[in-house]
Amino acid sequence: DEAERTRVLGAYAAIAAVGSALGPLAGGILVEHFGWSVVFWARAPLMLGALLLSFAIPAGARPGTMRGFDGLGAVLLVAWSSTSLLAIAAHSTPLGVGLQIGLAVASFVAIWAFIVRARGHPSPVVRPARPRPGTRRVARAQRRS
Repeated sequence: DEAERTRVLGAYAAIAAVGSALGPLAGGILVEHFGWSVVFWARAPLMLGALLLSFAIPAGARPGTMRGFDGLGAVLLVAWSSTSLLAIAAHSTPLGVGLQIGLAVASFVAIWAFIVRARGHPSPVVRPARPRPGTRRVARAQRRS
């Protein structure tokens, strides 16, 4: 179901954002007060809790009732995001502009392949969509202000 997929992906993104924001702060506080090794030991109770909670996960769909996961689409999406971020960060490397151009081309190819793949898959990781009518006007209005 598309609505459930959107809700789950939104929750996943929110959790990742909160973790990315609070992780360095919590890690810094732990290292400051207890030393660097506590960062690794602090994860043990979290992992134990996650392991125990994993038994509460409901059983999946019966075999043959669920459409297949688009693994190739997921790999292409990760390739696009990775190469895009690396292209942005590559300016400080000795290879500089050449590496940035190569990564930008790889990023373009990955997102193009992902869109082509997602349009033809019955259950894509993310369903690409055209912009809704009126969104360009909003974008232009935001640029003016």
